[in-house]
Formats: sequence, structure tokens, C-alpha cells
Amino acid sequence: MGLEVCFAGWVATYADELHLGAGWGTAFTATFWGGFLAGRLFMAWRGERLGTERVLWVSVGAATVIAVGIAVVGAAPVAILVGSAAFGAAIAPQFPTMLAHLHRTVPLTGTVTAWCIAGSAIGGLLLPPLIGTLFEAVGAAALPWTIAVASVGSAVVLFATDRWALARLPTALHA
Repeated sequence: MGLEVCFAGWVATYADELHLGAGWGTAFTATFWGGFLAGRLFMAWRGERLGTERVLWVSVGAATVIAVGIAVVGAAPVAILVGSAAFGAAIAPQFPTMLAHLHRTVPLTGTVTAWCIAGSAIGGLLLPPLIGTLFEAVGAAALPWTIAVASVGSAVVLFATDRWALARLPTALHA
């Protein structure tokens, strides 16, 4: 949830910092949400045919590459517009697919679901003020680079969940 909250919440400020104007900021926000909607609808349509682990890895990898791409293009509004839509589509399946992936690995008890939702909310609580602080310190580059690092953080969490944490869950959860 942190990636979507941060990108949607800060992309208009990003446009302003790059001196692109409010119109571009609005367009970036709208295309992000349009891409996000398209990504969610695509997963509702085709999600069952794709493996949850594959979807998550592609989503995290694509989000990282797109965020770096947005950082590299600088003040190129059309490229940022396309990147905003692509980023929205890339991250759209992460939260619901994460729940489905976890459910296929362990039973989703109330405790497991609560920890999953609490963990996803941490990004939404920590990333926006971090980006605000970085905007003041380093300028517009704070948004795409912080999003890229957060995407890599998502990959680390996914790897840890798949390879380490799930293997060590109490046997009662596997019953």
C-alpha cells in the first residue's frame, strides 16, 4: 500500500518541482490511477491462470525498473505520463496477490491476516513523510528513487516470506 499512497500522493509535487505545471501533475496522478485500475482489472480477468509467485516477482521487478526509468528521464512529461500509467499497472496486483499467495502457502487465520494487513500499512505510514523529508533535502529526485528502493524492499519481503518465514511458521498453522 505504501507504493501506491506515495506515488499518487507525491507525483503532482514531483511535477511541480520539475516546473512542469499543475496540469501535468494532475495528468500524472490520473494516469497512475488509470493504470492501477487496468492492472487490477487484468488480474481479476487473468489472475487465476498466473501463479501468484510469478505475478508478485514480475510486479516488484517491473515497479523497480519503471521507478528508475522515471528518475532517469528527468523532466520529460510524456515519458513520466507513460511511466505513471505503467507504474500503476505494475503495482496494482501486489496487495491482493500477496494475500492470495499467502493463503496458498499457509492458512489465513485472523492472526496471519492481521499481521499481513498491518505489515502492508507500515509502508503507507512511513513512506509519505520520508519522501516529504527527502523532497526538502534533495529535491524532486526523492520520489522515483525512494519508490525504487521501496520496490526493492518489497522484493526482500517477498523473498523472506517465501524462503525463510513460511518455512518456520508453527506446525499448527500447517494443519
